[in-house]
Amino acid sequence: MPGEQQHPPQPLDVDPTDWGAFKSKEGFEIAELAYRKAHMSEGNIDNLFKICSGGQVPFSNHNELYMAIDGITAGGVPWQSFLIKYRGVHRNNSDVPQPKWMSDAHKIFYHDPQLIVHKMLANPDFKDGIHRYQHLMSGDWAWEQVVSFPTSPSY
Repeated sequence: MPGEQQHPPQPLDVDPTDWGAFKSKEGFEIAELAYRKAHMSEGNIDNLFKICSGGQVPFSNHNELYMAIDGITAGGVPWQSFLIKYRGVHRNNSDVPQPKWMSDAHKIFYHDPQLIVHKMLANPDFKDGIHRYQHLMSGDWAWEQVVSFPTSPSY
């Protein structure tokens, strides 16, 4: 009904032994370290797994790690995507090759921010009316970052 207050969904009971797309806590922690904290390259990830192959390594190579990461669901909020392509001025100078990104289409993946916030507010950590908010990306600085363009090409 118009004007009716919408409430976020109720929190789900979470199994503390469920690591989602990962087989174990160790698999999750390895993925977090290699991918999120250390930003390891594919080659370094493969080398790490080769070094640790005598033990219980949850992944045999970077592809398996990436498949587990891609299998993560963000609280049931689905991934969405769209394609973008550069439509600006292209160089006509045949002596200097045009960068590949200028002719390629690029796929952008994202989660619906409104659904993410609903899921965050349904989190049990927000129970008892205790909420902590932060001014993440607010104000003029964030706006300037989004709408600003370099004054001269940097290539």
